[in-house]
Amino acid sequence: MDKRQSAKIMTISILFIIIGTLNIFTLPKFIFSFERSKNLYYSDMRYIGSMKEHKYKEFAESEQGKQFAKEWTAVNQGLTRNLRVSSMVCQKIIYVVFLVLGLGLLSFKEWARKMTVVVAAIQIPITILLNLFSFIFLHQIFSLVVKYDLYKLHNTDVSGLSKNQLVAMASAIPLVFFIVSAAVIVSLSGLMIYYFSKPKIKERFAISQ
Repeated sequence: MDKRQSAKIMTISILFIIIGTLNIFTLPKFIFSFERSKNLYYSDMRYIGSMKEHKYKEFAESEQGKQFAKEWTAVNQGLTRNLRVSSMVCQKIIYVVFLVLGLGLLSFKEWARKMTVVVAAIQIPITILLNLFSFIFLHQIFSLVVKYDLYKLHNTDVSGLSKNQLVAMASAIPLVFFIVSAAVIVSLSGLMIYYFSKPKIKERFAISQ
């Protein structure tokens, strides 16, 4: 193997170490954010729009507001959200594992090469499921916002649009983001599988054993 291939492996190793280290440091914030989001109160509704406080309090005290609160809680603690969280936890664990893989690849360990291929393969379905569940969850949230006309609380002009059109418009940007995000991560995972399965790469790691 030439020096360029060795340099590529070392670059990948360093990237893995950086990703893994960053995810370890952000793990407490990650856990806290999900615990907090399970118990969102009215004062936290800035998550779905910057509503004017006095108007929102008025809505919260109405019968419609109380019904919205029940449905919001049901969505926010429902199956889709739990599946989304489970997928995110799995992806978070994979990113932390990158730290170990990076250190192994840096030393050209054969077990690190094999595990990189395995982890990359596992990451593909997890990424697809995470983005799918995330989109479904946000679509449910947007549907609630439109159902209870919450966009009217901050004077959004949507005259001439049906509620279905509003939901479609609100969901369009996240949908594009999730598709692009999934495509990028799946492509990178596929490249990792291909690269670390190449005969020359296998030979380089075998020499180091």
